[in-house]
Amino acid sequence: MIEHNEPLIKSYLQRISNILMMNGGFLDNPGLYTGEMGLVLFFYLYADYTGNEVYWDYALELLEKVQDRINVETPIDYKNGLAGIGSTIEYLVQQGYIEADTDEILEDFDDRMFSVRNVPQMSAEEIISIAIYAIWRLSGSKSKNKLLLNKILPPLINAMDEWCASHDVTLPMVPYLKHVVEDETQNLSFDSPLVIPGWNHFFCKNSPYCSIKGPSPRFLEIMAMNDIFNPKTLDLGFPNGLAGIGMTLLTELNEDSSWTSLIQNDLIPIKNESIPV
Repeated sequence: MIEHNEPLIKSYLQRISNILMMNGGFLDNPGLYTGEMGLVLFFYLYADYTGNEVYWDYALELLEKVQDRINVETPIDYKNGLAGIGSTIEYLVQQGYIEADTDEILEDFDDRMFSVRNVPQMSAEEIISIAIYAIWRLSGSKSKNKLLLNKILPPLINAMDEWCASHDVTLPMVPYLKHVVEDETQNLSFDSPLVIPGWNHFFCKNSPYCSIKGPSPRFLEIMAMNDIFNPKTLDLGFPNGLAGIGMTLLTELNEDSSWTSLIQNDLIPIKNESIPV
């Protein structure tokens, strides 16, 4: 299937990259889902696959633009703000796309995200966003593990528990976070599947637990039917726009879906319902 469709997949990727390069400078926010950070993610992965320096340069240019646009007004939420941007930077460093010490380059992010004191008054999305970012930092930080485990995550977990109880919903990430914080050894190995970014080791790059099957065989057919390049409905973003579709196509070619750990379904609570008998 992949060998048969490889030329078509590559042609789609070339077209996607061209559109993103032409339009990337016109996005109105630096965020991951609808802004420039989603394009940064695509171009780093695409540059690694193609070995083309043009894409490396464009990814770096966009990343610098993202950093320049961050200010005190930038929201903390995951989809469009600091949590998603910082988590993506942590991912790119851990996967070797960027050479850096995230304790240094994310210092300002940490200060902003972890200085919140009025957690119970925050929105559910803000609380979840900080928790997601904290887990990413926990997986990569060399100096803040105790702070994250003992000071940052517990009040976030308590707030999520209370919010879930009052709204009769479930957040699948909560049991995982409790396991991390309550682990008696407090000596977690972040190179093992016990704790990994996005708390889903099935998508961990080069992991023996990896269960990558690739997208549906009908993926290319679905793309054609929905005319993803229609200028009237063009969506450049991640994960459902051209950037996300491009990374899905790359997964067909390189079998690396580790980027999917940046798609956070925990932003959508699950309604608790009784099971019919």
